[in-house]
Amino acid sequence: MREMQRRHRPDIVQELAESQANLEYGQLSNVSRDKGALAQILRNINVVNYAPDLPTLREYAEGLRRNRLYRERVNEMRRGEAWNDLGDLKAALLDMWVEEKSAIMKGVMESIEAQREQREGAAR
Repeated sequence: MREMQRRHRPDIVQELAESQANLEYGQLSNVSRDKGALAQILRNINVVNYAPDLPTLREYAEGLRRNRLYRERVNEMRRGEAWNDLGDLKAALLDMWVEEKSAIMKGVMESIEAQREQREGAAR
């Protein structure tokens, strides 16, 4: 588009700006970001599922605690009964990751719905 602007071809610039590929570019970059986040969540779920014992899982949770996004959740686990039981700690961590995955998927669905409404509004 910039090349067409330099060549003083506003008609082509406008056509490219309104093209379906250009409109979908933002969605594709969002999909790439969300896909990476979901892959990271899956890796974390696997770490939790395959933790062999309570000290290993506690060490993992302490590592999460360094991140401000998870600090309060891990502190709640430490204060509760979950900290002293492997099954309960695994369940609490898995719940945390499932909630995060659900939030990402909710954002994806809202984005898809907004784009669908935009296309339907433009078609009318």
